[in-house]
Amino acid sequence: MTAVGANDVWASGYEGNVDQQNLSDPYVLHWNGTAWSLTKVPDVGTEGSKLLGITDLSASDIWVSGQTLQDDGSLLSLTEHFNGTAWSLVPSLDPGELPPGIDNGFSAISSAPPHTLFAVGAQEIPTVCCVRALAERTTNG
Repeated sequence: MTAVGANDVWASGYEGNVDQQNLSDPYVLHWNGTAWSLTKVPDVGTEGSKLLGITDLSASDIWVSGQTLQDDGSLLSLTEHFNGTAWSLVPSLDPGELPPGIDNGFSAISSAPPHTLFAVGAQEIPTVCCVRALAERTTNG
């Protein structure tokens, strides 16, 4: 959850097990001071996406992070951006995009105004025993 102001609050999430399928449907909620509204956002996963973190740089610069779920069992990192008008996909760091069974994903995102973003999560390397930290730093603007 992130708050631009008392009347401008955002929360990210997902609905799981939609229609009894192994599917995640990502969404963002927005509080305008009176009511919450549900916003569907781009979903690139063949089995859906999960939004696990949200942050803002301003009222027209909102970012979410998470992971996409693929039908081959892979998880890939995901970042999306709201420019004040619409949500769009933004390419993100995904160092393990080689099959089989990639597991990458962001679990949190934070901002350092005026233009810096940090996303963190985990990466599981195929044929290696362990999960290691995955972090991305970028500037917007």
